[in-house]
Amino acid sequence: MSLRIVTHCYARELPQYAAFLRHQMQALDRLADSDYHLPVVLSVCCTAFDVPTWKAVHEWMKSPGQKAFTLNIVCLPEGELWRRSIGRNKIALSCTEDFVWFADVDYLPTMEFIRGIHEEFPSQAAMIYPNEIWIQKTHELGDQLASGERPHILWKLDFERKHYSRAVGGVQIVRGELARKIGYLNNNEKWQRPVAEPFKSFRDDLAFRRECRKHGQVVGVDLPELYRLRHTKTTYQGST
Repeated sequence: MSLRIVTHCYARELPQYAAFLRHQMQALDRLADSDYHLPVVLSVCCTAFDVPTWKAVHEWMKSPGQKAFTLNIVCLPEGELWRRSIGRNKIALSCTEDFVWFADVDYLPTMEFIRGIHEEFPSQAAMIYPNEIWIQKTHELGDQLASGERPHILWKLDFERKHYSRAVGGVQIVRGELARKIGYLNNNEKWQRPVAEPFKSFRDDLAFRRECRKHGQVVGVDLPELYRLRHTKTTYQGST
């Protein structure tokens, strides 16, 4: 079984996102310490001129130690990057993995979480999402981590449980077969149109949930040990 993780990183204006990408890649590299080995590909959507993001990527590539996942860089024009559904759609249509997780850069997966995707995906489901995650207790903790003031994550001490009642945009998980069939809003002109401002709307996740319901259930599942970083400043300007 194999997994594709799709994430976006735009750190030209807020370098904290590059710091979060570092932590996401480090979290995935911890998979090498597990006896449960699964092929994982991390697709990072970014732009050609985003220096902080490329610096994070190059640092990971040059870092010593075993690489536990394959890194796939998807370089997009800014207008396409800022419409999150465009990058997700390109990757969904071309992926070859058994499962696809449409993630955000502030999520830190563990092997327990990834193993849960493979073992707990109901046969009748078109999409699953975790019923519960661990989220940092304060936004300031994430700011300190991104700035280097707090160089290490204190697992469980820094985090508290958070319940999800729906498949928000960073925890949408589908089978690869469905992703290749429908993409990510592939036939929706609005959500495949580039935009002029960074991440003006994230309501594409709502539209994609509705699309997936045409093919099966959208189900919350008990998937353990997924962590999310918090931060006070965001690139996006809100939803329209």
